Amino acid sequence: MISFILFEILTYTHKEIKSQADIPIEDLYKFSHVNHPNTIYKKSDLERAKRNVELFEWAATRNRSIINSAKYILRYFNDSFIQKFIPRTTPSTTTFCPNCYATGKNWHANGDWSWSYQNPDVIKCNVCGMQFPNAQYPETLRIKSTWDPEQEFSYVDNDPVQCMSYKVCRSSMEGVIRGKKLTFLVNQLLNLALGYFVSNDSEYAKYVQKALFRLAEVMPKYLVYAGYSYSEYCDVDPHEAVKDPSKVDKFIFAPGNEEKTGLYHTYWAASRLGTSGMDGQIVKILAQAYDLTVDAVDLDGKPIYSEEDKVFISKNCLIEGALLGFYDTLINNKAVYNRQGVALVGLATGSTLMTRFGMD
Repeated sequence: MISFILFEILTYTHKEIKSQADIPIEDLYKFSHVNHPNTIYKKSDLERAKRNVELFEWAATRNRSIINSAKYILRYFNDSFIQKFIPRTTPSTTTFCPNCYATGKNWHANGDWSWSYQNPDVIKCNVCGMQFPNAQYPETLRIKSTWDPEQEFSYVDNDPVQCMSYKVCRSSMEGVIRGKKLTFLVNQLLNLALGYFVSNDSEYAKYVQKALFRLAEVMPKYLVYAGYSYSEYCDVDPHEAVKDPSKVDKFIFAPGNEEKTGLYHTYWAASRLGTSGMDGQIVKILAQAYDLTVDAVDLDGKPIYSEEDKVFISKNCLIEGALLGFYDTLINNKAVYNRQGVALVGLATGSTLMTRFGMD
C-alpha cells in the first residue's frame, strides 16, 4: 500500500514552474502526515536493537555506550549552554591567522585552529600558538547588517591578502568562534536523540527540543554567506538570497571588495550554518534529532513537543536550514551532501517537495 507522502511525491508536477527558484518557500510548508521515526532509523530498527541487546553482549555494550554518552552530555547541556552555543549572529566557518601572515610563517588561507567547548570564546592557531581574540590583532572593522541591524560582523584591520582566488581577505575570528560553537552543539543533538531512542528517557528528548526551538528562533535571520576565508555576507533577506545568490547586489565584506556582483562562488561556497557550502551536514543531524524525539512524552504523559512546537521547528529550523540545498539544482561534490539533508528534512516533516527533490 503506497503511503500518502509517497503518493504526493510521485504525482506532484511542476505545471507552472519554469525553474527551481519559481517554487515559493511557502509551498515547502505543506506537510503530509508522518509516522516517526521516518528518516534513517525506523521503529523496526528499535525493535531489532532491543532483541539484539537481549541476545548479544556486543549489542548490550553498544546500548550502554549510547546511554552513557547521552548522560555525559546532559552534564553541561543545559539552558545556559543552549543560549551560549547558538549564536544570534550568523556563524562563519574559517579564516587565516593574521599573526602567521604578519610574521612570515607558513600560513594557510583557512588557518589551522584548535578550539574546545570548555573554553568556547577562544581559538588557538596551531602554527604560531597565538590565541584569539588578541589585543595585537583586534577586530576593529565592524559592520552592521542593514537588513538585520542586530547582527554585526567584524574583521581585523590588517593588510588585505588574497585567500585562494579571493583577492581581498581580512581575518575574522569572531565568526569562526560562532561557527565552532554551533557545530559542537548540533553534533551533541544526535547523541541525545539516540539516547532517548534506546532508553525512552524523556530528559534527553527535552533538551533536543529546547535546542531545536532556539535554533528556530534565530535561524531565519542567519544571512547567506560565502564560506572559507571569504567572510562575505549577503545583506538581504535570506529568503531572497537562497533562490539565487548570483543575483544579490548588497553585501557585508572586508573593505576592498566593493566592485562586485553576486555571492562569490554562488552556491558552491554558500552557507548559513558555519560551513563552507555544506550546510547539509548539519541539516542531516537536525532532521534526525527531531525525527527521533518528536513523539516523546514525559513521565506524566505530556508531549515534549506541542503541536505548535512541531510546526515552528519544522518551518524555521529544519526547512529553513535546508533552503540553500533545495534551491541549488547543480550536482557536485557538495550538492550531494546538501540533497541528503533536504531529503531527510522532507521525510522528517512531511514536506513533499523537499522529499521529492532529495530523492531526485
